[in-house]
Amino acid sequence: MLWLAILLSMGSVLPTDTDPNRSGKDYALFFAINEYDEWRDLRHPISEAEEIAADLREHYGFEVKVVKNTTSDQIFQYLKTYREKTYGKDEQLFILFSGHGYFIEDTEEGFIIPKDGKEDDPFQRSYIPHSRLEKAIDNIPCEHILLGIDACYSGTFDEEIASRGSLGQRPNQGKNENDLFIQRSLQYQGRQYLTSGGKEQTPDRSKFAMQLKLALRTFGGADGILTINEIETYLEKVYPIPRSGYFGDHEGGNFLFITNDYGSGSAVPTPSIKPSNSSRPVDPNGTAYGTKKFNGLTWTTQNLNYPIPGASWCYDDDPANCEKFGRVYTWEGAKKACAALGPGWRLPTDEDWKSLANTFGGYHDYPLSQVVGDPEKAYKALLEGGSGDFAARLGGVRNSNGDFGGLVGFRSLGDYGPYWSATESVSDSAFGCGFDRSDGELYRYGGPKSDGRSCRCVQGAPSNGKD
Repeated sequence: MLWLAILLSMGSVLPTDTDPNRSGKDYALFFAINEYDEWRDLRHPISEAEEIAADLREHYGFEVKVVKNTTSDQIFQYLKTYREKTYGKDEQLFILFSGHGYFIEDTEEGFIIPKDGKEDDPFQRSYIPHSRLEKAIDNIPCEHILLGIDACYSGTFDEEIASRGSLGQRPNQGKNENDLFIQRSLQYQGRQYLTSGGKEQTPDRSKFAMQLKLALRTFGGADGILTINEIETYLEKVYPIPRSGYFGDHEGGNFLFITNDYGSGSAVPTPSIKPSNSSRPVDPNGTAYGTKKFNGLTWTTQNLNYPIPGASWCYDDDPANCEKFGRVYTWEGAKKACAALGPGWRLPTDEDWKSLANTFGGYHDYPLSQVVGDPEKAYKALLEGGSGDFAARLGGVRNSNGDFGGLVGFRSLGDYGPYWSATESVSDSAFGCGFDRSDGELYRYGGPKSDGRSCRCVQGAPSNGKD
């Protein structure tokens, strides 16, 4: 899947001698296709569109219609209906297409594939050309239109992928300046695109779509206004690399997502990420983590890989190790990384780890110099590939001095896997649970909080009733 967002923002001039707050409504029309007559069915377009629609309704006051599994005729009928509507001068319309896309290299044409698109269509008569789509939407008499296409090759909507352009920054001096920013943004005609790539094929589940949801869930920050420029900051780490630019007769117009609370006089808080329907926690970079329940707690089954500046590292400073083993964190960094997953997510306590270890056999308690149960059995069950589906990966450790090699710096990647708990042992140390390949045991340990160790997170009440 691939996202393209194109701004068609057309000539609205707000009077300067009246209150510049908008009186108009915002609309959204989403086309999402999972089921095809001949093309391979998709799993995620409808659910992703519905999640974005829910955020627009709840937080931004959009009137949203989501239409599912539409044929070509149905798509153009809906667009005709919206062309026949009457819009106010400061009203906005966001149109989204989500499903399959197609591109013909020799004619340099891109297409949207409707539900009834033929898989074997050498002349593309059953497809919707981007050029026709552009004209059909451009003629809708709404002053400000944002078009999104979530489909393979959607960057080919524009004939030339331009370099990133700056929309500028708004004043940050209070509500009056923000009112003026809204007025200026909706004053002039504009043509702008924002794309997650060019002519690439991309997966069914779109990281670009995930980042758009994360941007919407900031509520526009303290001023309650989310701009395309701000959305771009959420796309910086998406692959393929996002690009942006202008097309047509662009005069500097913008498209704004303005929260319901704008103008209330209170700051709009940046929320934590909402839990998804699949219960998979997602970090602010859009990475989703698998989960499994043990003893009433939901545990992540992957090592965290969310960067905490100054408190997390890739082993040996190699990004490839982050991809495979996750990051190593200081104790404080690990707590922050778990909290970033959203409401209720936290670092496991010492008792949480003990309970998990006992469920699968036991552990070697180094601080108390005793063996509880069968540490070898627990090690085998909880290691990646084991019967417990916990999938521990041995991400090594970064010692407090930060040096490399031997018993200092980074050591034991693939052989040694310590994980933090939230429970302090003494003021500068904390307990944890570790995997030692040389002994084949699961063990409980205490270590300096400034060390870098792997991180798993849990959701649910602590096993000992304490944080």
